[in-house]
Amino acid sequence: MPRKILRNVGYGWPFCGPCIACGGQTLITIRTDVVFLEHEEWKHFTNTPTREDEEPDMAPSTLVQAKDIESMYIDGEPWMWTTFYRAIIHRLDIDHLGISGITQGFMEFNLAPVPQVPRDPLKARIGDPYDNPIGYLVHAHCWLLVDRVVGMELVDTHLAIFVKAVARFWAENIEICWVLPVDNCNDKIDRQIWELEHYEKTDAPSSMWKNPAIVPEIQSIIEKATQTRCTDDRSQHVQPSMVSQIPLEVAIQITDMTKRASISDARNLLTAFGWRLPDSYWKNCSRMDLIFEYNDLDESDHPVDWQLLGLATEELLGDSDWYDKSGLKTRRRVFQRLGQIKAIFLDLIKKDETDHVFRRRLSRRKNFA
Repeated sequence: MPRKILRNVGYGWPFCGPCIACGGQTLITIRTDVVFLEHEEWKHFTNTPTREDEEPDMAPSTLVQAKDIESMYIDGEPWMWTTFYRAIIHRLDIDHLGISGITQGFMEFNLAPVPQVPRDPLKARIGDPYDNPIGYLVHAHCWLLVDRVVGMELVDTHLAIFVKAVARFWAENIEICWVLPVDNCNDKIDRQIWELEHYEKTDAPSSMWKNPAIVPEIQSIIEKATQTRCTDDRSQHVQPSMVSQIPLEVAIQITDMTKRASISDARNLLTAFGWRLPDSYWKNCSRMDLIFEYNDLDESDHPVDWQLLGLATEELLGDSDWYDKSGLKTRRRVFQRLGQIKAIFLDLIKKDETDHVFRRRLSRRKNFA
């Protein structure tokens, strides 16, 4: 990778910089219309075309609540989430680091990118802004994962140290930074910008760019599992038999073996025999380390059919073709990188605290002398 890219990772790249959490590019777009059409109260900002071959009018810029962007998933444009980002802005004049609101990477027809981030962390900008602030960029949805893995309170308290940890990680892992979703890039233009060796190493299919914070299929499973009110007496509709009364350990072993062959067969077996395995068993089968939505569900007071949820999750994750193109795979990748950043971050905090204690003791000795 050219040396100039290394200098600019997280340091003053004015647009389309790499996300400090996932290393992926923050994209630019001219398609604000699809975003404005996501909410009824935003639709008046754009003119919907009356014919299929008619392009929509360019939408203006506006401020909305950041939470509306963070909860948004656009089915027709699954990569659109990469155009929304925050920035950790270093104001050199007062030596202050702060976390911005959300903005959208936008490109004018003259190909001049003009990003701007709102100062208010609770706001989000859609469309065409008119300034060029400099900061450490992070996808809006990757920032949600920073909170999950590292903890926003810890980051806020030690923001300068967090930036150092990010810079150290990406300096040591520059080869996985600045990846490009080739399905959504102008191949000719990109090959003019990047050296051929760099381009071939860093381009990636847009399927790996599905939103890591919002996975519609997981949301659908949760909806079904919470709508189906489970009861402990699920076997009431099944005639008692010797099989339905076997020890729990044996039932679990049989279920495990059946699941390896077919989730559908396991589901039928549990229904036919009226078996109700413990919720703890299904939670262990549900990849709660990766699917944080299930942890949130577990901590709520909402009744959950964990057996339905566990089977549906295993069936979904067993589809390798789906998983390889899903936001969960993106999430796993981001979690891995954030885990490494967190380790560096905690080490730097510990070192800073040790240095602070040492300096304080040294100061006391000087005052005593």
